Amino acid sequence: MNTELKEDFKIVEEGTQYLLRGSKLAGEEVPKREGTLHEHLLSAIIHDLQYKSKLVPSRETDIVITKMQEALQWLRQRQVDRVKRNVVGTYQK
Repeated sequence: MNTELKEDFKIVEEGTQYLLRGSKLAGEEVPKREGTLHEHLLSAIIHDLQYKSKLVPSRETDIVITKMQEALQWLRQRQVDRVKRNVVGTYQK
């Protein structure tokens, strides 16, 4: 099974600017709007916090990174589950 995880972002300038990509895919049944997925946002935020944590380390930032990684993992699991159930791109649960 080939699952495309939707968490792409481009680093424009490390620590200050990231380019997030929209979620439109050809052939999906769900009406799409230009925008960004939660996975994109979390991936970029995690990357940015890891970068900044190297500059100014703190226990609190490490905890935040861990919790965001956990949230991203649950979103990944949801995507894998939706692929297995063949409901990606639909409003079916």
